[in-house]
Amino acid sequence: MRVEVGPRDMAKGEVFVGRRDRGPKDKTSYAKGAFVENIANLLQEIQDGLFEKAKKFRDDNIKRITSLKEFEDYFKGDESSAPGFAMVPWSEDGIGHELLAKLKVTPRCIPLQQEAVQGNCIFSGKPATKWVLFAKSY
Repeated sequence: MRVEVGPRDMAKGEVFVGRRDRGPKDKTSYAKGAFVENIANLLQEIQDGLFEKAKKFRDDNIKRITSLKEFEDYFKGDESSAPGFAMVPWSEDGIGHELLAKLKVTPRCIPLQQEAVQGNCIFSGKPATKWVLFAKSY
């Protein structure tokens, strides 16, 4: 949030507020008291909007991959062409697979809430125990 306060604004008891999550010319005038009273709500609204935008971007850029060949094809470009995230069936026996280093891909997280995994780990071939999110490292 950008708060602009000039001498004329102070004389009128107003402030101009520009939100960083909107365009640079999108400013709103607030009475000083109303601004102070509502700043917490305004900051929460900005935070919620940024969070939803980031979550949508993450979800739109996850691809489920269930074979080693598909994983390699997905990540084989250079860093500038990194496509997003890969959700992969995994078991602990897949740790340290040589393809991960070759592709510069690392596990990013194991989602806390996930559906049951069926099939085998794409790295070890052993029964998968969970879904793991992978992405290019930079």
